[in-house]
Amino acid sequence: VYPPHSLRQARNRTLRSRRDRHLVFRLRARPGNRGRIDRGGPVRVSRHLAGRGGGAIVFIGSVAGKTGGTSLYTPIDYAASKGGVHTLVKWLSRRAVGKGVLVNGVAPGPVETPMTANNAMDKSVLPRGRMGRPEEIAWMIAMLLTPAAGYVSGAVLDVNGGSFVG
Repeated sequence: VYPPHSLRQARNRTLRSRRDRHLVFRLRARPGNRGRIDRGGPVRVSRHLAGRGGGAIVFIGSVAGKTGGTSLYTPIDYAASKGGVHTLVKWLSRRAVGKGVLVNGVAPGPVETPMTANNAMDKSVLPRGRMGRPEEIAWMIAMLLTPAAGYVSGAVLDVNGGSFVG
């Protein structure tokens, strides 16, 4: 029965072996490399998964990558790098789907995290009247890693409470 009791259970069911669990990673900007995306890692992971009979990769983008920024204060390097993540999803999906590797992404809107805790954003301007919760994003990621998404590849799901529809 789905949903599972925890996101960890969902991830563990999806990943085939203990060795594959080490392939779950995030693209992160390193100090001094802000805004750069390393496509080498995702390409190597997709090749590894293809060699093991297939799998799924989910990237974390942002609504800023689709809109060029969610406000006047969104840094250009952030919006551009998240747009690059969305492009990477589509680029890698075209190359990997025929080998059994599904590549997708999620594009969250504003989310309640320690990073946004001191944000002076007026939440009443958001369609839902609040920011998203991390678990709301995590459930979409978990879904994309299950057989329920077995025919989805190249998609970037908007998970933003209606703050961007397009």
